[in-house]
Amino acid sequence: MLVLAGGLLYSLNSSSAAVTRLKQDVERKEKQAKDVRPPTAEEQSQWDAQETQLGSLLLSEQAVPQFFEEVTRIATENSIQRLSMNSEEVMIDPSKAATADEARVIAAGIKHYLAVTMKFQGQYADVARFLGSVAKLDRPIQYHLVELKRGVPYIEALVVMNVYKREPA
Repeated sequence: MLVLAGGLLYSLNSSSAAVTRLKQDVERKEKQAKDVRPPTAEEQSQWDAQETQLGSLLLSEQAVPQFFEEVTRIATENSIQRLSMNSEEVMIDPSKAATADEARVIAAGIKHYLAVTMKFQGQYADVARFLGSVAKLDRPIQYHLVELKRGVPYIEALVVMNVYKREPA
């Protein structure tokens, strides 16, 4: 009985400490909630404008072929050789964001992207110009992987990038 009583006292003390921590957490959050002010009409209109601007930059389903044509044109202009591209449509489940990058993308309201894998060859300066030019396209692009291997006479490159898309209509 003595051991049981001791165990119950220990459990009570640890539960009491947990309750105290939770109570302090609730009080802190209530204080933070009191300090929050609703957004002004000007802030809301600014957010709407930013959302519209982002929506216009996102790649639509109809613009995917044009995007690949632009990348191919940039490759030709920068003397890139043996360019091959593969793409995979990826949908991010908002309830299962696996990485911090995915969480940021979801926070911006984006749930779809194309994972584009490119393989090509070129001189180092040409590869750098090509990647820089692709990054300057009016599309939200994130380089996920850039792997360069010295070859003779060219550098062989493997690039994986995410090209963010609009929600399908």
